[in-house]
Amino acid sequence: MATTVDARGRLADGSPARVLGWSPGQLLTIVVTAGVVQLATAQDSALALTKQGYLRLPSEIRHAIGLVQGDRVLAVARPALDTVMIYSMPVLAELLRPLNGPSR
Repeated sequence: MATTVDARGRLADGSPARVLGWSPGQLLTIVVTAGVVQLATAQDSALALTKQGYLRLPSEIRHAIGLVQGDRVLAVARPALDTVMIYSMPVLAELLRPLNGPSR
């Protein structure tokens, strides 16, 4: 699901969390690896779904991966792993580069 990021880091589309059955207030862990954000449920965390059930990326995470207001990301729910993966467009382009052949 492609969606945009608002000024506070909220993803405009809440469907990845709904697909996983996550409820508003669900505590989450966040890990960033090679520019890819992985969110998973947690028992003890300061990060949680908003009261409306949306995912929100903290400012330090947005800055670390270069996201600003209005940027589009790909948010992928992975039910078998109970995680959401978030890919910025530059990271996604880099991951897909081998499939697209050499650039001109």
